[in-house]
Amino acid sequence: MFAKRWVLERTLAWLNHYPRLSTEYEIALAAVENRVRIANPQIRVLSINKITSYLLF
Repeated sequence: MFAKRWVLERTLAWLNHYPRLSTEYEIALAAVENRVRIANPQIRVLSINKITSYLLF
């Protein structure tokens, strides 16, 4: 149960960094999916950078 809660909280935190992903309710679903696909690699790169910088020091 805690693992699912962590995933949900982490996802919501990521969406808070990309407000356009969490506030667009009136546009087409395809447009929202494209924005998520664009933001996803950016989120992954940032998390990898944090992990590698932590491991280097």
